[in-house]
Amino acid sequence: AGVVVCGRCPSCRTEMRSGVCRNHMAESMRDALAVRCRYAYRMVHNEWLQLEVGGCSAPLTVADAERHERTCPFQPVHCRHFRMGCEKQGPRAEMERHLKSCTFEHMRVYTEGVEEELQELRSTVAEQAIEIDQLRQILFRTLTLLECPEDDGIASLRASLIPVEMSYGTPRKSLHSLVATIESESLRAVATLSGHQDSVETLAAYKNGLVFSGSWDGTIKTWDLDTCECIDTKTAKTDVRELHVEGDVLYCGCGSGYIQMWDLLENRCVRTMSAHDDDVLALTVIGEHLFSGSADCSIKVWKKDTLDYVCTLLGHTNWVFALKSYGPRLFSGSSDCTIKVWDVRNMECLKTLDGHRDQVRTLALHDDRLYSGGYDQKIIVWDVHALEQVESLCTEHEVFGLGMAGRFLVSGDDGGALQMWDTSDVLEPKASSLAHAGSIYCIIRTGPHLLSCSSDASIRVWGSGFE
Repeated sequence: AGVVVCGRCPSCRTEMRSGVCRNHMAESMRDALAVRCRYAYRMVHNEWLQLEVGGCSAPLTVADAERHERTCPFQPVHCRHFRMGCEKQGPRAEMERHLKSCTFEHMRVYTEGVEEELQELRSTVAEQAIEIDQLRQILFRTLTLLECPEDDGIASLRASLIPVEMSYGTPRKSLHSLVATIESESLRAVATLSGHQDSVETLAAYKNGLVFSGSWDGTIKTWDLDTCECIDTKTAKTDVRELHVEGDVLYCGCGSGYIQMWDLLENRCVRTMSAHDDDVLALTVIGEHLFSGSADCSIKVWKKDTLDYVCTLLGHTNWVFALKSYGPRLFSGSSDCTIKVWDVRNMECLKTLDGHRDQVRTLALHDDRLYSGGYDQKIIVWDVHALEQVESLCTEHEVFGLGMAGRFLVSGDDGGALQMWDTSDVLEPKASSLAHAGSIYCIIRTGPHLLSCSSDASIRVWGSGFE
C-alpha cells in the first residue's frame, strides 16, 4: 500500500508514478517504515544506488528522513568559498576541519572587504550608466541638428564628431551610430535597484507594481516600482536560481535541489523540500502542476498546491535551464543543445528541436512563436504549432536572457548589453544599450516598465514605448 500512496518505494525510495487516492492509514504505516538516509548511498548515473562504506548509518523512518537529510553530516557540500575558487567538496562534517586549512578562509577578512568595495563600485557603475544613457540622448539631438545644412564651421564640427569612437562597450561603435539607435523605440533607464550582495539571476512580477528578485546571496527581495525601494527581504534555503509567481504563491528554485513555496498573503514560507539532486534552474506552472527543471538533467512534476510528487520527465542529458508553456505543451531548453517539446496531458516527449550548436540558455514566447537563445551566439525562432525552425540570426555575444515587451523581443548577453528586436515580420534590430557591468540573466515586462538583472548584483528599470 505504501508504494501506491506515497509514490516512492519504501525500501529504496525510488520515485514511482502516482495516480490513486490518498489512504491515511496506509500513509501512517508508510511513515513508520525504516529507511536508510540517502547519504548512505553513492550517486551513480543520477540515482542513489551503491552502498557507501562509512556513509550515514542513522536509523530513520520515512516520516523523519527528509528532515534529517537537510542537515545530515554526510551530505556532500561545497566549501563556503567555492565562488572564490576553492574546489573542495565533501561531507558536511568534514567542512569545519577543511576550513582550518582553507586558503580562502584565511583570506576571509580581506575578501569581505574587497566584496564591500566591489559592491560600491557596482553601484557607481550603475549610476554612471544612467548618466551615459542621458548623455547619449543629448548627443543624438545635437547630431540631428548638425545634420542640417549649415556653414563651413558647423560642417567641420560635425565631421569632427562623427568619427569619434566610444570604448565603453563591445564592439566599438562610432558615436553617431551609438546614439542613433535612440531615434526610434528607445531603451531609457528609469532607475537602478541595488541591495543584493551577489549575482541577481531571476525576477518575477507580482500585482500592484511589486517585483521579486532572487540572488546568489540567498535572499529574495521585494521591490515597489512606484518608489523603486526594497520593502521586504526573505531568506531562502540556499542561493536563489529561479522564481515563479502563480496567483498569491511564490515558488523559489534554489541551489542544491531545493524548492520553496511562499504564501504571499501571509508572507511566510509554507514548505521547503529537497526536490532534485542538483540546482533548480527553471520553474513554471501549467494547470494544476508545477514543473521544475534542474542541473540534474531532469524535469519533475508536482501538485502546485501541495508540492506532492507526480512524475519525472527524462530525456535531457545535461542541465535544464529554461521552461516555457504554450497550451498543453511544455518547452524545455537544455545545456545538451536541444529544446524538447512535451505534451503535459500524458507527460510524453513529442519532439526534440535541434538547431543550436551550444547550450540553450533561455526561452521566450510570443503569439505562436518560440524564441531561443544560447551560448552559440544565436537566436532561433520556432513555430509552436509546426514545431519547425522559422528563422535564425547570429548575435555578437552569448545570449543569456530573453524577454518580451509588446511586439519587441529583448535579449540580454554576457557582455551586459540589451538589444531590442522588432518581431512584426522578420527579426529586425532596434534600440540597444550597454545596460549592466556583467552578464544579463533575466528580462521581464511588468506594466509600462522592462526590468533586467545581472551578475553585477543590480536590477535596472527601463521605460519606453513597448506597445
